[in-house]
Amino acid sequence: MDRTIKLKLSVSEEDKETLKKTITLFNTVFKEVAQYGFEHKTHSKVSIHHATYKDIREKYPELPSSLVQGARDVAYEALKGVKLKHLPAAKPFASIRYN
Repeated sequence: MDRTIKLKLSVSEEDKETLKKTITLFNTVFKEVAQYGFEHKTHSKVSIHHATYKDIREKYPELPSSLVQGARDVAYEALKGVKLKHLPAAKPFASIRYN
């Protein structure tokens, strides 16, 4: 069973900027993957992964692979949730999923 918890982090200004950049990149990857799935009418995690992973890793090398995979998973779940009727959206500073 998974549990969601909220934490208030005490971080330096430099770390805040790094965290903001990571969150922004995660949500950018989410949008690109969701766009691909919507355009190709698929919410299959495997087909989305094979079609997007390599290009996204090359485009955003500073984003760890686990976060790329997490963004893909969130995108595929969002596509599945809306049954491909419309493109799911994420706010620029929406939360991200850490594994």
